[in-house]
Amino acid sequence: MSIFTYSWLGVNSEGESTSPPLSIAWGGHSVKSGGETPCFQVFRGIDTLHIGLFVFWDKEELFTILERAKFDCQADDYKNHPLKLKDFENFIVYPSGKKGGYGWHISTADIHVFFSRHDPRGTTPNVFVEIGSVSCWDRGVFDVLKALEHLFMLYGGEVIKTSVNRFDPAVDCVGLDIQETQIFDREKWVKQALTFDLRGEGRKFSNASFGFSKTSVCGLRIYDKALELKNDPAKRAFFHDLWGISIEDNVPVTRVEFQLRKDILKELSSVKFEDLAQNLQGIWEYLTTKWFRLCKKVDRQNIKNAKNTKFWDIITNIKWTDKVIHLERVAKRAKKVIQPLVDQAAGLAISIAAYLGQTAEEINQIVDTLAISVKQKLTKDYETRNTDYMNKFLVRQSEAWDACYDSLIC
Repeated sequence: MSIFTYSWLGVNSEGESTSPPLSIAWGGHSVKSGGETPCFQVFRGIDTLHIGLFVFWDKEELFTILERAKFDCQADDYKNHPLKLKDFENFIVYPSGKKGGYGWHISTADIHVFFSRHDPRGTTPNVFVEIGSVSCWDRGVFDVLKALEHLFMLYGGEVIKTSVNRFDPAVDCVGLDIQETQIFDREKWVKQALTFDLRGEGRKFSNASFGFSKTSVCGLRIYDKALELKNDPAKRAFFHDLWGISIEDNVPVTRVEFQLRKDILKELSSVKFEDLAQNLQGIWEYLTTKWFRLCKKVDRQNIKNAKNTKFWDIITNIKWTDKVIHLERVAKRAKKVIQPLVDQAAGLAISIAAYLGQTAEEINQIVDTLAISVKQKLTKDYETRNTDYMNKFLVRQSEAWDACYDSLIC
């Protein structure tokens, strides 16, 4: 049985019912905003998917082909070469692979596949797949993954496990000017992300980003999609065809796009592709009701009672599947870092005790000395350098949990 067979609600980009769908770039529908913003169409789909596959191979045929093709590329001044495989004629093979032990790299369209010799019974995938924006919206991730699964099967491969590394669900609001969303009004944000960035040209903002940093596991971009596509004619033509609008009409398009990394998918019990498929509606609910909200008016002393703008209510109520699952995010990374910190604190306590002439047997006195010293330091910093103290605390909390969580939503 295929590991990529699931029942999803929706239609593909052609507006046709599918079961299972050929795509999750589902057709758009008009929404009314109650007077706050004009009527616009909503299109939703996965924009990017990076996924690790654990593939068991019962023969070496594919690797023999890939190694020979890679050698030919290297011998030909490191140029890419076309590659024909069983039932597939449009691949390109590259002279080098990818970090992490992936020695072979092939691609077709904006789909990149990397192969390694990792044991599929281990913790590292031996095949890594990156599905780009156009393939996600055109063919859909199910079609792509099913096709790759078929290719592997032809060469004696069986996908036994999956691990999603990056997942970008997106919503395009066609006919909605980003200026009408009120996203650039900071007083309307209720967010867990500590970082944000506003960008634009001239005197107008066109892009709001939240949560993107070196350690981030979740981010959100709300931006002028039509403006972004102006520098990419081919992609621009593709999306305008998908949206059913003419390029010449200059219809505004606002995109709401989240980016989820593996760690937060683990915390949402959705790192396996099959779990992600089942939990998609619950993930969207978490992202749009807890991780970020755009509100009419925010009382910072009573954030939970802030009312969403009509635009954000529309985004929140996007329907991805019929299966509604409420998810609670359970952070796991904090547990991993506590014990090393305890070990470090114990070492510091021993050092302090040694300098003060205490003996190793005086455990209670050693602990009390450390506690008193730390309390004095923290109290002094809190009273005399409060801003620095609070900022440092929030940064550390962000590093451990990636977000402020409900008690510290800002």
